[in-house]
Amino acid sequence: MAKRLKVAICGASKGDLREDVLMRVERLGELIAANGHVLLTGACTGYPEAACVGYKALGGDMSVGFSVGNNWEENLKLYPGMDEGIFDLVVYTGLGEGRNFVLVKSADVCIFMGKGSGTLMELTIALKYGKRIAVLDNSGGIDEILDQVLDLSWDHYPEIVRSADPEELVRAVFH
Repeated sequence: MAKRLKVAICGASKGDLREDVLMRVERLGELIAANGHVLLTGACTGYPEAACVGYKALGGDMSVGFSVGNNWEENLKLYPGMDEGIFDLVVYTGLGEGRNFVLVKSADVCIFMGKGSGTLMELTIALKYGKRIAVLDNSGGIDEILDQVLDLSWDHYPEIVRSADPEELVRAVFH
């Protein structure tokens, strides 16, 4: 059996969450499950939550959320209404946004979409540590500024996979 990859979904948790992107991210979650991989997120709402919903709907068996808090109650202060039940494991980092570092360092592959300072932080960590990176194009954020971020980086980084289509993105990342 091929190695189970740990795949991080890195994207906006709130703000301008587009319905078309939510649907594509949910599909990414389904595809991660269908390929037998582990799903990692920031234990937050928005695009990461949509990936978890898709992942669990297709029978994914290991979704891990990296929480900002020391317990679920602290997590809910930032992400009210979040359902702890979509995770098989929650890692309570107690690090606030520092959990982004733990999330990215734990991943084999990071898939980015949407915008936000947390998403940008995750991207720069992934670049710095040479993680495999994929970007969901036409998601309104990271996809639009990626070239500028890369121009600022003097680090060597692996090829970055880009596509607006979840199936194409997953095919390129996993095979």
